[in-house]
Amino acid sequence: MTNSRVMVFIRSRPTNHFASKNIKIDEEKGTILITIPKDQTKGIINHQQENWQFKFDKIMLNASQDTIYGLTTKDIVHGALDGISGTVMAYGQTGAGKTFTISGSSSDFKYRGVIPRAVSDLYKEIQNRYEKQIIVRVSYVEIYNEQINDLLSSVTADEDDFELNNNVVIQEDPVYGVY
Repeated sequence: MTNSRVMVFIRSRPTNHFASKNIKIDEEKGTILITIPKDQTKGIINHQQENWQFKFDKIMLNASQDTIYGLTTKDIVHGALDGISGTVMAYGQTGAGKTFTISGSSSDFKYRGVIPRAVSDLYKEIQNRYEKQIIVRVSYVEIYNEQINDLLSSVTADEDDFELNNNVVIQEDPVYGVY
């Protein structure tokens, strides 16, 4: 994996009613072909597009949590220890399995998600680099309904016991850019 570009991975959630008539997935080539036949009621001259093809770095069907971590995140964790910033982002519709992929399940060790695996791997690597002082900073945000929420913020602050607003505000600075 290279450290200089955005990579896009697709994880397909198992389903009983997969639209195999309209969706063809080629794991080897990393492509998804979507076909929606032309609407014949639109007449003979019909310029409706029928096929869309999308290319990804990797498509994973029925992949284990360990496989997902190994392919998508492990190199980012190791790169971070070499000073390379990295981001893992899960995107998809509600119910697609983002939370399971990222957080996993606490009921069975093999179903740990990307975060617990990354934290474990990170501290294992830090122990092997005892000659260096390493500071770990982590952010965990959710973008939902066009709002960014800090999922690691406290609910209350100091003795005043007032609630914090965990909504993250995006700022733009002429020198530093967007932060």
